[in-house]
Amino acid sequence: MSQGYAYIKEGEALSRLNGSRAIDCTNESVLGDYYRDNRSELRGFAFSLTSNREVAEDLVQQAFTSAISTVRHGCEISDLSCWLHRVI
Repeated sequence: MSQGYAYIKEGEALSRLNGSRAIDCTNESVLGDYYRDNRSELRGFAFSLTSNREVAEDLVQQAFTSAISTVRHGCEISDLSCWLHRVI
């Protein structure tokens, strides 16, 4: 550590910034609930990258489709918020 900055892993930093907590990503209905509760924030993040509302919405939908596919294939998503932000 230098100049008073603490090292935080990237996933931890996103979790802290978003105030997110671990959720059970193995249940698709939980993913649906998470989508409903967080899509506005994720759309805003995607819009900040693209400056296009339609493209931002498409990116968020594709990210959630990818999350569902990942879970169906038996892969674990330990921090959904971080994972989605990286996919977007």
